[in-house]
Amino acid sequence: GGVWANLAYWRSFGLIAGGVATVLLASFLTLAPGSRGDPMMVAVLTAPDSAPRMVVSVHAPDLLRVRMVKPWKNAQGKSLELWVLPREGAPRSLGLVTNAMGDTMMRIPMDDPRLQGADALAVSLEPQGGSPTRQPTGPVLCKGMVAPVRRA
Repeated sequence: GGVWANLAYWRSFGLIAGGVATVLLASFLTLAPGSRGDPMMVAVLTAPDSAPRMVVSVHAPDLLRVRMVKPWKNAQGKSLELWVLPREGAPRSLGLVTNAMGDTMMRIPMDDPRLQGADALAVSLEPQGGSPTRQPTGPVLCKGMVAPVRRA
């Protein structure tokens, strides 16, 4: 459908959000106790009004953490689904995210094919239990570019 097809929009969005994401990232990394080592990859997902809604980080060897910054109201009876937006091809589902304050942990190996070529991440509002078609069907709630974390 319309929003998902417009990849140029996603790309330009990343440039604008980059500055905000960097500041958020710095505070997130210092405020995140208990993470096993530094993240390998981070994305700050913002809503259409540019408000940060969640921070996704990948920690070696196989942990993906979704930290909810601000849950959605009016999402009762629906599921939030996290998608990888690759440089090429269709979005790939990583699974469902809990619509509540706190962290959703997912076991996803670093070499998982769904993570390959990940340019951005997005969350869509789907029917209870997730998308019936294995592709996003509902509105995009938030999205953000993936930033690999540089090793010092």
